[in-house]
Amino acid sequence: MPHPTSARLPVALALLGLALLLGPGRAAAQDDEGLDDEDFGPIAPKAPPKKGGKDPKKEGGAPAPSEGDDEDPEWDAPREAAPRASEGFDGDPDFDDPELAPPPKPKPAAAATAPKPAAASGPPAIRLDTAGKKPLGDHYPAAVVGKDVDSVVIELPLLIAAKTGDVTADGWVGAEAFLAGKKVAETRVFVSKAGVADLGPTFAWLKVQVPVSEQSGTVELRLSKIAGAGAAEPLFTKAVPYKM
Repeated sequence: MPHPTSARLPVALALLGLALLLGPGRAAAQDDEGLDDEDFGPIAPKAPPKKGGKDPKKEGGAPAPSEGDDEDPEWDAPREAAPRASEGFDGDPDFDDPELAPPPKPKPAAAATAPKPAAASGPPAIRLDTAGKKPLGDHYPAAVVGKDVDSVVIELPLLIAAKTGDVTADGWVGAEAFLAGKKVAETRVFVSKAGVADLGPTFAWLKVQVPVSEQSGTVELRLSKIAGAGAAEPLFTKAVPYKM
């Protein structure tokens, strides 16, 4: 018959192993349940680093202030630059202190410009063609150059001489104006050898004002020349239409 102690030995070893496995966790839980905040007491504040020393957590940071420096954070903040005199108070450019503002810069004088030369003025050149044309011939058109309430002004260019030898005697060249077969006006110009141009052709502009009674119609010009005391010699007739 086995001994009772030998029969209980395996059971005891099993219970001991189980206690070893569960023992640390359970013991820690019991320790946490038995501890209160009062057992630890108030948390002591962390002592600041000594003056002149370095903070081990802020290695490489800004150096600690010296003994003579003020530790007030308001004085440690960077100060804004004072406003310039030209900006006035609070940096307002609209406010200028006459004692602090610089004097205004003088405006540059306007550059002197040379006066432009006056444009050449004068009467236009004569643009009448004379090539192959005989003096006192019907070569140029007549035109109405003006009008009034009941009259028109008619002008007709006439070639007097193409060269100095074309006029051999003094005389007159006239133009009679007829309206509906009735003579209503007349004009004439004096022609002489002394009045002939030496370097170019000589012209006469026969201009006559003709009274009219209709809003439109035709004025007939009858040209002639008178040499000395002789009779008039017809040259040509020109029809000039008009419209008021």
